[in-house]
Amino acid sequence: MSAEQRFGPNTPAIERVLAQIESATPEQVAARNASRNAARGTAFPVAWGAVWTGALRAQEAALFAACDAVLALAVAHLVGQFGLTREHVETLMGPYSSVFTDPREVVAA
Repeated sequence: MSAEQRFGPNTPAIERVLAQIESATPEQVAARNASRNAARGTAFPVAWGAVWTGALRAQEAALFAACDAVLALAVAHLVGQFGLTREHVETLMGPYSSVFTDPREVVAA
C-alpha cells in the first residue's frame, strides 16, 4: 500500500506532523496539550463524524496513531461535506501550529 493510499491527499503534511511529534520537547508537548484542550470542543466531533461515515477508511490508521493535527489534515479535503468547515480544520490545527511549524507550509529545499 502506498503512502498516498494510507494517508490520502495530505500525506506529505501528515508525515511532517508525525516527524515533528517524534522529536517534540516536553515543553512543546505541554504547550500543544494545553492549547488543544482549549480549542477541541466543536471541531473534533465533526471531523470524527466525517471519518466514521466511511469517507476516510484508508486514513483510519493515521488518525489513531497521531494527534488532532493529523485528523485535521486527513479530513481537510472534505471541507464542505459532512458539516465539516475550514474553521473546524483550523481549530484542530491551531494548537499544533502554535507550537510547531505548520506542516501545510511548503518549505523550499
